[in-house]
Amino acid sequence: MSCSVEAQPGAVKPDSGAAANGGAASAPAGTPISGERAIRLETVVDAPRTAVWRAWTTAAGIESFFASKARVDLAIDGVFEVLFSPDAPEGSRGAEGCRILSYLPYEMLSFDWSAPPSIPSLRNSGARTHVILRFRDAEEGKTAVSFVQLGFGTGEDWDAYYAYFTNAWPRVMKNLAANAARYSALPLPREPEAAPLRHEVEVDAAPDRVWEALTTKQGMESWMVAHADVDWRVGGKIRTNYDPQGVLGDPGTIENTILAYEPLRMYSIKATRAPENFPFKRAIDGMWSVLELAPLESGRTRVTLTGLGFGNDEESQAMRSFFERGNALTLEKLRSKFAPGGTQRAAAVGEGEAVSGPLASLARLVGAWHMDGTWEDPSKGSIRVENEWGLNHRVLKTKSFRVSESGEQLVYETFSFWHPQKKQIVFYSISAGGTVYDGVIAAEGDTLTYTWAGYAADSVTDYRQTLRFPDDGTYIWTVFVKDTEEWKQIKEGVLRREAPTRRADGAPGR
Repeated sequence: MSCSVEAQPGAVKPDSGAAANGGAASAPAGTPISGERAIRLETVVDAPRTAVWRAWTTAAGIESFFASKARVDLAIDGVFEVLFSPDAPEGSRGAEGCRILSYLPYEMLSFDWSAPPSIPSLRNSGARTHVILRFRDAEEGKTAVSFVQLGFGTGEDWDAYYAYFTNAWPRVMKNLAANAARYSALPLPREPEAAPLRHEVEVDAAPDRVWEALTTKQGMESWMVAHADVDWRVGGKIRTNYDPQGVLGDPGTIENTILAYEPLRMYSIKATRAPENFPFKRAIDGMWSVLELAPLESGRTRVTLTGLGFGNDEESQAMRSFFERGNALTLEKLRSKFAPGGTQRAAAVGEGEAVSGPLASLARLVGAWHMDGTWEDPSKGSIRVENEWGLNHRVLKTKSFRVSESGEQLVYETFSFWHPQKKQIVFYSISAGGTVYDGVIAAEGDTLTYTWAGYAADSVTDYRQTLRFPDDGTYIWTVFVKDTEEWKQIKEGVLRREAPTRRADGAPGR
């Protein structure tokens, strides 16, 4: 089974005329995107975006400008067959076997595509490229449609494949523009059951640096997860594990499959393996995500993350709330990775005073830190943490406050110091409720790892937390609890350093 544009009866055929009156205008064929050969086109269609979306996402729409017969099911892995000779023998009807890879309603559609019958070596081998269409509003109720085809291989047959579609796709785009009057009467495609979930953040880095942070093992491990590996291709896997003590492949591993991508601009993924303790395993089967990058002035990037495929049932809506918080936190962690900072550390430690010895790794904590939301409810109140040296820098004293409209409430007090017998940094803590904690602290690179036990009146609970510093003004706080023999993540947040104030005499103060 194969999918392609072939010059068969009913197909859009090449001609030598130039595009006019809204016909396709293209960048030079094969304009490289991050070194990858690609075909890029754009046209403006004199119809609203909702109508042009129907032209590409319904069988009647495809038949109105592209081919005499089509089969379209707007769903992930849904059929997308464009048949130029529907009565011909199977395998010779046109674009047979094509599938929808990903979509963002009324904004983006991606599907796979393969070689025409005139290149049998590629067509019969199942070799595929993928197409991404984007739809945006243009002037006076018109729609701009951009096109990119990616995933070309190398060699003579691939060169012929690329040359064929360099000639064929502009005719399709020209025909799309020429039939604009038909699209408003087309039937509606399948609508999502629940609205997409969208988050957006602006990052102080150019798209190439953001793309590297999001799509490479080294990049992801620098800010997002403890472990990652990536097979970057359509159908490839991204495996991650948030637990520093875990390994890829253990029950805490998350696996996402790459549905579609355009380097430096967009990728779409779908979770194909959730962690063993993930509570929404049925609901996540229908979910996918689209992440987009847009360059801004001054070398910055807008990052938009959209979650799709939610239902209106109780489990799916609970999962939506989960990702409402989780996706916002992920983008905030990304922003923090590239945020300017690092200038407040010396002031927080104290007038340029150097800190050495076994507690030097804790010096970055000195000062006051703030996090929106509380441990129990990320949508309400805030957390404030104060760290200061005691007894000639032999102990770090920490106070943790819950902040609400009624004021600050001290909830934890902690003392951390070097233990000469254990040869470790140890700490003791007590909560306002009377629970006592003791544990150890280990430093590695930009991460502090705390491991401890909590002693209540009738129970003992094991915990672990990491503080990861993307810069000296931010840390990402992640807490795990031991559930039987496995570590389960229970909290995560981003804390930012508060600017130090000064007393009237010039000394550091609060």
